[in-house]
Amino acid sequence: MPPQLASRYESTSHRFRSRRVAIRVDAPRVSPFAKPWCWYLLATSFAAVDQLTKLAVSTLMPYGQNIPLTGFFNLVHVWNTGAAFSFLADAGGWQRYFFIVIAFGVSIVLVIMLRMPRPSAEALGYSLVLGGALGNGFDSRSIQRTSGW
Repeated sequence: MPPQLASRYESTSHRFRSRRVAIRVDAPRVSPFAKPWCWYLLATSFAAVDQLTKLAVSTLMPYGQNIPLTGFFNLVHVWNTGAAFSFLADAGGWQRYFFIVIAFGVSIVLVIMLRMPRPSAEALGYSLVLGGALGNGFDSRSIQRTSGW
């Protein structure tokens, strides 16, 4: 490299070394509805819809009724006194309080998480899980089972 270019190169690199370069990392897009009350309202609405659909199924379908909707999907009215697929259903009653505590604990964690700005899809997911936890916690507390369909 000719001496003229070498000195020019060194002075240029020296200039760049002395500058601080800010690297911009694009964060996930935060929803315009980032206020926590919007997500709480969505979760409460989802829990209300959950309760209304369970009430409709309990009122309009006798227990055990099976309505085929497609070749692989049926609407069946069942009760669940345990967890997923009646896990712990025959445990003697203590599981009711256990699942109430779990629903309450999950709800508290999700409420705290929704207080912080989150990407829209993440906040939506947390809101729906919160609504489901509230709905199932209400069922476990009031009617001692969840109504499945």
